[in-house]
Amino acid sequence: MVVASPYPDNLTKRVGDFLTASGFQVLKAEGLGIELNSELANQPDHAAYRIARRVYFSAPDADGIFLPCNRWPTVSTIDLLERETGKAAVCALPPAYQGGYSGIREPARVTALRSWTRRCPESEKGWLNDPT
Repeated sequence: MVVASPYPDNLTKRVGDFLTASGFQVLKAEGLGIELNSELANQPDHAAYRIARRVYFSAPDADGIFLPCNRWPTVSTIDLLERETGKAAVCALPPAYQGGYSGIREPARVTALRSWTRRCPESEKGWLNDPT
């Protein structure tokens, strides 16, 4: 996989190291160098897309793209990245939602996660609607 983050180099490296220690092969990790959360709001809407695309195409053998940081607006870039690369792209927010959804005991319809759930094995098991 590749990692495209808004973080400075030291934090981006920590993300890559964590993923490697968790069993993933990280081919490349690159960040925008942003140190303050408040600076995320000053980034253009396409900043996440551009760095993710650049990092992926510098290591096209990667199986997927990971965009960490819940505060970084990345959800809207996932579908386009997947269409352009043919690989899975995951941002930090949908997996965080999964933990929250696991406590829902009523059927839920979640369309904003369409791209991610298409690639998520749990979605095939119906985790969004399973009351158990």
